[in-house]
Amino acid sequence: MAELKDLITYGIEWAGVAAILAGGLVATGAFVSALRRRPPEEAYQSYRRNLGRAILIGLELLVAADIIDTVAVRPALGDLGLLAGIVLIRT
Repeated sequence: MAELKDLITYGIEWAGVAAILAGGLVATGAFVSALRRRPPEEAYQSYRRNLGRAILIGLELLVAADIIDTVAVRPALGDLGLLAGIVLIRT
């Protein structure tokens, strides 16, 4: 059971990292493209929104992996406190 939990957690963590990286690349590509069509201020605001979305999705996946890792087997009060600290730091 613990091995399956670790495998699932690992996969979700990598999905979070991939979401941040892929989203960052797509947002940067869209920003470069938008600079040719729009004023720099508009392109930059769009870039920040798109990059923020990618980071948010990635962080949500990382927090989900932490939740699974912490409470999937046998949650104890100390584990839940640790999870609360991790979620607080990541958000």
